[in-house]
Amino acid sequence: MAVTPNKNGQHVRIRVICINDSGRPSDIPKSKWPVKGKHYTVTSHVVMHSMGGRIGATLEEISLDGCFPYKYYLADRFAIPADDMEAISRAAELLREVQKELDRLSIEETELDPA
Repeated sequence: MAVTPNKNGQHVRIRVICINDSGRPSDIPKSKWPVKGKHYTVTSHVVMHSMGGRIGATLEEISLDGCFPYKYYLADRFAIPADDMEAISRAAELLREVQKELDRLSIEETELDPA
């Protein structure tokens, strides 16, 4: 899961799985390169304008420290595991239900106190 500050400054972590480990530059050691099929945790992401707006990510388990000019792994090398997507979908549905209930309570409160 990814440490990316949201609008409240809190961090969100996203568990991902590597789906593409091809094309490792020769100057990046294998020990610092993701392995297809292995799970990682994204700790931040950026828009890499110098690479046409592609998304780059840092990972908790491995780092490109000392591999200048490389700082980020391409985000399209990773995917959210299917079981996590199902959990995310369920959580989103629960949040929609909570929001509906909050909206309903807000309307009832307004009707009771039209001040």
